[in-house]
Amino acid sequence: MFAKLVAGLAISILGQTAALAEMLELKVAKAEVARDDVPPGGAVDVLLTDESAAAAAVFTGSRAGRQIHIRADGTLLMSPFIRGPMNGPAIRLSGGMTPEAAKNLALLLNHSARLTIDDEPVK
Repeated sequence: MFAKLVAGLAISILGQTAALAEMLELKVAKAEVARDDVPPGGAVDVLLTDESAAAAAVFTGSRAGRQIHIRADGTLLMSPFIRGPMNGPAIRLSGGMTPEAAKNLALLLNHSARLTIDDEPVK
């Protein structure tokens, strides 16, 4: 009886932990290469569809003060801390990206890459 209770509690705790992490796929309307003032100087300006911008605003608004992760095809691009909801349809991806890498990322986002944001701990 005790073993069943402990097993049930473990499943319940694991289920709650898994439910806390959430991922949101964002639809890209357009991605353009941009210049960042921080070396090496590459950045990508991403314009989201209206639906994705609205969903991102809700997602980020409920996570103020927490860290989220932005990924393209599962590859981690950046992990900003959220100060408040994302108000607007644009995201700038920057920080440590070369101009060549920015060009390649913009090309991928315009054609096939899956852009996601999540709050799952980085392993």
